[in-house]
Amino acid sequence: MNTEDRIVKAFKEMACQQGINAVRMEELAARAGITKKTIYAYFTGKRDLVDRLVDAFNSEVSYQFEIVMTKSDLIENVAATIEHVLKEGAFLFNIQSLKDLQTYYPETWQKLLQFRINMVNSVIDIIFKRTKKKWVLEMDPRIIREALLAINSRFATPEFAVEMNMSVEELTYQFAKLTIYPYL
Repeated sequence: MNTEDRIVKAFKEMACQQGINAVRMEELAARAGITKKTIYAYFTGKRDLVDRLVDAFNSEVSYQFEIVMTKSDLIENVAATIEHVLKEGAFLFNIQSLKDLQTYYPETWQKLLQFRINMVNSVIDIIFKRTKKKWVLEMDPRIIREALLAINSRFATPEFAVEMNMSVEELTYQFAKLTIYPYL
């Protein structure tokens, strides 16, 4: 494993355990088995590291989404894809990391929210291309889009996970079932 990969792996592990903002560069360097100076040879700072990890995560999710949406057995593949995405994004999908993004990395949080909007738009497109249900085809796609975005914005908060006493992973899985299954 190269140095950059070790930094990323160590950061993700630490963020999963304590949230993004609690990760200190000194501790990250020690966990990755390098010096703090070496981290700065790859990343300008924690913000750069977080931004690049979120961008890489968004790209991975988009790629996985494109693959699963082309399969004829869509429903069967959604669960496996969600499991993969949640594993890759575990550093983001804990309550503390979500709060940290909102509080300390608002631009990155907005980027993540925009990504979610884009994913909902993609789901709507797929639904209308693949559904055979007359009631769905008779609906205005804008209405379904707005309903799904409203649900997504409620689901996408750390407070909602606490309120529901559920993990972010469970909420994400429930959201995916709610947004895809009824329409296909």
